[in-house]
Amino acid sequence: RSLASSLVFLAGALGGTFCVDRLGRRKVLVIGTLLCAITLACAMGCSAASKVATTSNGSVKLDASKVNRAASKASIAFLILFGGAFAWGYQPLLPIYPSEVLRMEQRSTGMGLVVLSLNLCSE
Repeated sequence: RSLASSLVFLAGALGGTFCVDRLGRRKVLVIGTLLCAITLACAMGCSAASKVATTSNGSVKLDASKVNRAASKASIAFLILFGGAFAWGYQPLLPIYPSEVLRMEQRSTGMGLVVLSLNLCSE
């Protein structure tokens, strides 16, 4: 599962990198945020549905002892898709925005701090 999620993240980041030039930064950010919200909502809905059991008369009750395995697997799949949507929408924009918001005098120091913090967080 780790290899599959890593490949989805890689494909999302590469796809987002190519889409930034075609769609523009703002559209990629808005669409990526929308995709993240949709996939996260679907993941949470499937996660909630994995614990619900239906009784014989059609009413729905929460039963933690019974697990809907299909909904559990769908929840994991949507979480992997969330990572791909996040990589598509945010990963290509990460090195662009810090350099745009800093003044010219602060840009080299600010970008150095951005790279340092990214390297510290990734270890």
